[in-house]
Amino acid sequence: MYARGSEWRRWDLHVHTPGTLLNDGFGDRWADYLAAVEASPVAVVGVTDYLTIRSYVRMKEHKEAGRLGNVILLIPNIEFRISPKTARGNAVNIHLLISPDDPDHVDRIENALSYLVFEGAFEDKFKCLPADLAKLGRETGGADLDQEAAIRAGANVFKIEFDVFKKWFEGQRWLRENSIVAVAAGNDGLSGLRKDDGWKAVHDKLSHFVHALFTATPSDLKFWLGKTGKKAADDILRRYGGPKPCIHGCDAHDFGRLFEPDEQRYCWIKADPTFEGLRQILFEPAERVHIGPSSPEIALSKANLISSITIADSDGWFPEATIPVNPGLVTIIGKKGSGKSALAEIVAVAAEQPPSKNDPRSFLKRAKGHLKSATATVKWADGSETKQVLQAANGFSEPRVRYLSQSFVEELCGAEDGAAKLASEIEAIVFAHLDPTERLNASNFDELRKLKVERVERRRQDIQSRIESATRVSQAIHERRLTLDDKKAQKKALEEELIALTAQVSAGATDAEAKFAEDMAALQSALAEAQAKASNVKRRIVTLDDVAGRVEAFRREAARFLNEVSVSLKAVGLGEDEIGAFRPTFAGDPERMIDARKAAFATELAGIEGEGDPPAEGTIRATSAALDLLAKRQSDDHARRTLIQTAQVRMSEIRAQAQRLDTEIGQIETGDAAALEAARQDRLEAYLEHFDSLDQEARILDELYKPVRERLSHGRGNERQLEFEIRRRVDVEAWLERGEGLVDTRKTLDFGNIKRFEDFAAFAREALAPAWEAGDRELVKTAFALLLTEIRTRPQGDGSFMKKNRTYTDFLAWLHEVQHISLNYGLVYQKTPLEKLSPGTKGIVLLILYLAMVQNERRPLIVDQPEENLDNESIFADLAAYFREAKNHRQIILITHNPNLVVNTDAEQVVVAHCERGEDGLPSMRYVSGSLENAAPDEPDIRGQVCRILEGGAEAFRKRDERYRLG
Repeated sequence: MYARGSEWRRWDLHVHTPGTLLNDGFGDRWADYLAAVEASPVAVVGVTDYLTIRSYVRMKEHKEAGRLGNVILLIPNIEFRISPKTARGNAVNIHLLISPDDPDHVDRIENALSYLVFEGAFEDKFKCLPADLAKLGRETGGADLDQEAAIRAGANVFKIEFDVFKKWFEGQRWLRENSIVAVAAGNDGLSGLRKDDGWKAVHDKLSHFVHALFTATPSDLKFWLGKTGKKAADDILRRYGGPKPCIHGCDAHDFGRLFEPDEQRYCWIKADPTFEGLRQILFEPAERVHIGPSSPEIALSKANLISSITIADSDGWFPEATIPVNPGLVTIIGKKGSGKSALAEIVAVAAEQPPSKNDPRSFLKRAKGHLKSATATVKWADGSETKQVLQAANGFSEPRVRYLSQSFVEELCGAEDGAAKLASEIEAIVFAHLDPTERLNASNFDELRKLKVERVERRRQDIQSRIESATRVSQAIHERRLTLDDKKAQKKALEEELIALTAQVSAGATDAEAKFAEDMAALQSALAEAQAKASNVKRRIVTLDDVAGRVEAFRREAARFLNEVSVSLKAVGLGEDEIGAFRPTFAGDPERMIDARKAAFATELAGIEGEGDPPAEGTIRATSAALDLLAKRQSDDHARRTLIQTAQVRMSEIRAQAQRLDTEIGQIETGDAAALEAARQDRLEAYLEHFDSLDQEARILDELYKPVRERLSHGRGNERQLEFEIRRRVDVEAWLERGEGLVDTRKTLDFGNIKRFEDFAAFAREALAPAWEAGDRELVKTAFALLLTEIRTRPQGDGSFMKKNRTYTDFLAWLHEVQHISLNYGLVYQKTPLEKLSPGTKGIVLLILYLAMVQNERRPLIVDQPEENLDNESIFADLAAYFREAKNHRQIILITHNPNLVVNTDAEQVVVAHCERGEDGLPSMRYVSGSLENAAPDEPDIRGQVCRILEGGAEAFRKRDERYRLG
């Protein structure tokens, strides 16, 4: 009976019938009423009437006569109205839901009601029975009332004090042991009292007294289930003996509301449709009751729910029968060798995940040679089936279940190479926990991680290019600096030559010669100045030509970039017109601007060179012509004139060379200094940006792990001790080893206080490594700046301390290396990295992740005896909580011999395995199943079997029953 265990069914525990004593809107339309009940989807009906069970008895008679076949159970619900009055002047409505299990329950109920007495105005006493209610009605409403009217009138008057009701109830042992007391939570109940502080004590006493609340208001449900915060939950438990279940019914007094409460707030209860099933809501007030339009089961994917398992052609090893499977938590128990693991393995095989061929514990491997024709068929809730020949089953890339055999868990948690496999399995769990839309169509976690950090890797390539470019600029400047002394010496020699030539021209010169020399010098100076201007303009034209070449190169690169990204853009659905928007381009027309500026320079150059005939004064042509004219003049001393002319030409050349050297020296001493500093700053900034990129990668990984981390942080004790940690990995020794391969350690470095490479290594370990590990940009900048300050005390560009064929550029490139600084990530439990945990603790971590984290995974989870891999008995309480939560979003089949993992998980179905061996020694296994509330005097008697088979089972039930001090 009810072999599938506890299932969600619709219950209506507050339904009136025709003939109800007060506010009867049905009339005497019993035929219509019965038809309406039979057309409803309600499995259990609480037949309600005021002060009596007349309506229940009438309904019971109809069911026994063959009507109401769709209703599995009728429960008598007696509604009382007790004082004090509510704020609206109404009595408080309190209900007794009474077990119909006792064959004599009708007589026992009426006997108990005979002891509930109402005292009239003249101290007359009236029992809570129809005859006395009629007497009370006639006393208060008139002696001429007929019997039915008198009963109704009496029922309307029969209101007793709460303390009287409580004393009566507690004095009726059978009634107390077979009833659930419920009170209305609305204005006709506790809420009405709560508004009046004068009745607060009565409110609290009444709240503590009752077992359940009749309410469907969301705020009431949240309050009475203690879900408004830990303090509120503790307060409800302390003050009211709660949390308390909230049930609901239509409270129909007419056909319009029959089984249709306001806002479709139907009452769903997950239990056998028995009174003992109803009792389970007292132990599991939050998990066993749901108020809403649909059953919670509707949220589960039918394609991922095993409905049954059938084993056939097993030569007597298994019964030729179908075992129904509950969609929630299914626990398989039994004595050693009874076939628990065998059933789990067969279900996994039929669901397309056979065990490893190398699994020594595999039932099918040990049964090889037998079961040659045996098949297993899993029927799924969506109507589909999967069938396998047990000894010929093959695995699938996407099996329909996740099977954690004992061997699989031990392999991950105990084997030498298990750490890597466990890390991979955990990554798979994290990947499964991610929202499917966040997986970017990646097939696994590693692929997703690479996709996520791809842009960071590109940024690092750019950073490396910038460092290399800045280093090349620095090296070029250092090389130019090495020529500074030579340039200064050249300039000095030119200046000395100019002085000598000037003296030579002036010595013994006549007035005419002096005038000739003066005119010649002036013209040579003007010509040199014009030529310098022309050279400057031509240099600008060359610069523009260079820019034009770079513009052209950019356009080629832009075309290459567009071709590269077009593939990605087309993949996301962009058309050609839209893709064109991604073409990198200039804000204006650079070629037109360059051509315009070159034209302007050409005009300027023509003006300097001298156009037209005759050329303008001061132009190169005009000045050159003047020089030619001057040279043709006669002189008394032709040799002297030639000497002066030659000297003046040389002096003009010296002045031009000196001016060029001045410019170059100035560039080296001032411009190069600024350029060198800019290159240093750009290189340092790029170097520091690597640490920014590490932060960026850390944020990406952090975001990747965020759903998991948030789930862990809001979890239970052990769950909160799980952390995904992102650490910086710094291999300073590998970096120093590469540096030692460049530097000639026999030579001194002379970097300020850092004399030798050993000093350099010590500085790196003491100052750089801690900053690198911290990853703080400013700390790195400060430490690196200290090192650079020491390095720059040595003449820059001097690489004499390097090994042969190694340059100062090689040193700078190594100095700014970053590949020894990277991110490392992993799981930490109780502040200990995963790889350092004991095998048992790894087992705990794996189970917590499977149960707490994989909430997006909908495939059934089959776990074989998880307690075998745990090294801490105290974890069971937490594991039970994880199983309880996980079963709400996926089906779980759990093989266990621990009663806490059966009872404290509130397993929906318990499958009990039995095995007998024939004369040939071969096993014959059979299975019975049902719910925890099943305590039938004969088989299956699930509760009894749990107590007998599992050590500590009775104690587990006792603790469960007393969880909310229910006794």
